[in-house]
Amino acid sequence: MTEPVTATALEAARRHFMEGLAYLAASRFAEAEARFQDSLRLAPGRISTLINLAAVRLELGRPDAALEAVSQV
Repeated sequence: MTEPVTATALEAARRHFMEGLAYLAASRFAEAEARFQDSLRLAPGRISTLINLAAVRLELGRPDAALEAVSQV
């Protein structure tokens, strides 16, 4: 069974997610991917994060990795 996400972890995950969005908007895809992955480590299974991770991986030319993220949605 998965441990519940603490408020502190959720806030840190949100911060990483927002940084990822900023990197995505700036076309800094590798940095965006890293931030989304950081976010998911703290708050696994977040749909918005997984979708954005998939989008970044498509931009990086990695459709198989994008599909992996989408399959978790």
